[in-house]
Amino acid sequence: MSFQKTIDAILDTPKVEGLLVFDLEGEVYFEQMPQYTDQAMLQKLPQRILMMYDVIADNFQNCSDFILKFDKKNLYFRKSHRKEDMDFILAVLGDAGVNFVSLKLVTNLAMKMLKLEDKPTDEYQAPASPDLTYRGQKVSTASTLNKKSGRKKRSNLIYRGRKT
Repeated sequence: MSFQKTIDAILDTPKVEGLLVFDLEGEVYFEQMPQYTDQAMLQKLPQRILMMYDVIADNFQNCSDFILKFDKKNLYFRKSHRKEDMDFILAVLGDAGVNFVSLKLVTNLAMKMLKLEDKPTDEYQAPASPDLTYRGQKVSTASTLNKKSGRKKRSNLIYRGRKT
């Protein structure tokens, strides 16, 4: 799974508003936060999160997942522990009512699949194409949909000896 698809999976989770991906040196690999986020605070956020991990590891048990709860928003932090790749931290900003099971599922996927060396070189852009794809193949476009029924035309399929 590519860097962009992994990021899209996290951002498509309902009630997730922003995402920050950075390595253990504080270098930011991806940042998409809401417009109301203070940019000066956002620049210092990776260093502050890393200090929090260090303080907690020194004084308590070593833990990789944290939630900072506020009135209407929550910050979710997940730290990867992979030996073959570069370690990173996901900082997810979400509404207080985010489905935690869904968020855990997509961040687990990111922990396994995300590779920082695959990061896009340009700024994040959502896919503009309305075409649907499944495993890299086009499933439907405006031209392949039947206008009356809304179903995809099947021209080369044979069912029980009859062409459909």
